[in-house]
Amino acid sequence: MPTGFFEVVTQTLEGGLFGWETAGPACGENGLNAEWWSSHHDERNTSWYGHDTLPPSLPLDFHVYFTDDPDVFEIVMTAPGDDGFCGTATAFDLRYTTTPPDRKRSGGV
Repeated sequence: MPTGFFEVVTQTLEGGLFGWETAGPACGENGLNAEWWSSHHDERNTSWYGHDTLPPSLPLDFHVYFTDDPDVFEIVMTAPGDDGFCGTATAFDLRYTTTPPDRKRSGGV
């Protein structure tokens, strides 16, 4: 989980690695996705300032609990943020299948 502040790490041409803790917020209005950190701004190179391209993080502590009814199960998780660990996700898209994977097509044994 984020500490609440940006941590900046960079490498020199000689192979040195330097890191700094900043007082800048990791989340919020002036936090993640607020500035242009590359020539085309974001993870998708859109060049649109303020465009939301930072994906949510993965859910933490994801558990599925099955019941006596094979069509009923319960999912318990720590929800991710909308931008990495920041913000609040407004919806989740959960998909599952009852068909086992085709091991020959997926490269399995």
